[in-house]
Order: sequence, then C-alpha cells, then structure tokens
Amino acid sequence: MEGLQESDLDTVQVLQTLGNDTRKSVVTSLATTQHPLRYSELMEASGLNPNYDTGQFHYHLGELMKRNIIMKVDNAYRLTKFGFKLSKLLGTIERERSFLLSGDKRGLGGPARKNDRPPFRIRPYDDADFEGVAGLIMNMYNDAWSEMFGPEHRMAIEEARKAVVTDLLVPDTHALVLEHGAEGRLVGFIGYAIRYGGVYFIEYEWVEKEYTGYGYDDELFQRVEDEARGAGEDVFIRVSHREHRFIDFLMRRGYDTLNMLELAKYLGKPPEDYSGKTVEIEGRRFRLR
Repeated sequence: MEGLQESDLDTVQVLQTLGNDTRKSVVTSLATTQHPLRYSELMEASGLNPNYDTGQFHYHLGELMKRNIIMKVDNAYRLTKFGFKLSKLLGTIERERSFLLSGDKRGLGGPARKNDRPPFRIRPYDDADFEGVAGLIMNMYNDAWSEMFGPEHRMAIEEARKAVVTDLLVPDTHALVLEHGAEGRLVGFIGYAIRYGGVYFIEYEWVEKEYTGYGYDDELFQRVEDEARGAGEDVFIRVSHREHRFIDFLMRRGYDTLNMLELAKYLGKPPEDYSGKTVEIEGRRFRLR
C-alpha cells in the first residue's frame, strides 16, 4: 500500500483481522467468559457448530494467534494482553455504533435528558430514608437475581431492611440518597465504605430503571469520586462478572481494573444456595450463591 509505513501496515492488518465476524466473536467470547476455553467450548461460545465448522474455525484461530490477539495454553485458548485491550476497544466501538444507529441516548448513566431533567438533590442518608432505601435495595437485588438466577429468585422487603442495617448503617460506611423532582421522590442511592487508612470502596449503587436516562448514576458516582479525590484516595468497586451492562458503564467512567471475586467461609450453618451453579476462575471452581 503506497504511502503507508510498516507500523501502519501492522495496524491495518490487525483491523482487517478483526473485520471478520467469526474472529470478532472469538475475541468477544473470551473477553466475556474471562477464563480460557477449549476448542469446542470456544466454537460454541462463538456461535459455530463443532460438527460442521471446524475447518474454517481452525483457520480463524490461526489468524488471531498470528496477530498475537489470542494464545493457546494447555489445550485452551485465552486472550493475550494485547487481545484484551483490543476486546475493550471492540466493545467501545460496538456501543458507539449501536448508539448512533438507534438514536437511543437513555442507557445506564447516559446524559440524554440532562439539560431538561427535573430538579434533583443528592444528600446524606438520614433515618427517615430507611424504608425508601430498603425498597431500593430490594429492587436492586431482584433485578440482578432475575438476570443471574431466574425470575423466581426474589428478595423480600424484610431481607432488604436487614441489608440496610448490616451493610449501610455500620461504622466507616456512608450512604448518599438521590431525590428526584420537586416532590423529592427517593429514586436512587450509593453506599460506600472508607477503609484501610482511607481507600474508598463503593459497595452499592442503584437508580430505579425509569430514571436512569437522567444521568443520575453518573451523578452519584461523581459525588463519591470527588470526595475521594479531595481526600487523595482511590476508588474501588466489586462487580459480578455477569453484570455486563454495569461493567460497560464503569469502563466508560474509567474503571479498568475489576475485582470480581468474593469468597466466603461460613462458620455456622451455611445458607441455602441461591443457584447451585458454579463459576470457574483461573482453573478453580467456586459455588455461586
């Protein structure tokens, strides 16, 4: 190609490699599962039939390995560091493409109606907010559980009230609530702890779904980030590997190191499993509640 430098050619070749839908599916599948996949597992995750598409799939894997996008370790395939960065770039491109094609600007934390949104206020939690925040926590868990385990898994309001007491009303933990409109309706909250000498840990954040288009998720995160920045500290948040929509929101805000693992040892009677399912992380299997 006339006028292109060698480094430009490398870039063009990488983009051409990812221009194929099958190769793009391989990268996306490995980024989504976040653990190595064997040949047949990766074929299935990429939407191909192991009984018919083996030949072309082998070719596509070879092209990805040639460009150092994936690698094979112990009979399983995983993204390289370069491949992981490319997967994040692909995700950004796809989100922007969907945004432009659909014209829908009301995604999680999106700024769509910021200019004409009703008045809102973010303030510290007080005792009068107890029932309102319990309802928000109940809705938050029920939304996550229905996606992860099915619609039959529900949190009762009594459990949500206990969560307020045990998770928000404890030392070193803070909560902010968000009031919407002139009537000051409670529609969202964020809970965070300050630990280990000052590090901020965001543990809960929720805005009722019908209000996400006002950019309130961004406003809540910004308040905590501003406080942490003023204190000279960093912000951490634990995210489930299944919360893809929320992960996209966090990556847009600049979070790129996600701690997705929480282990528990029950010293008394263990609780009943919510799902009975397991997840594999770094070759080890753990039970999901």
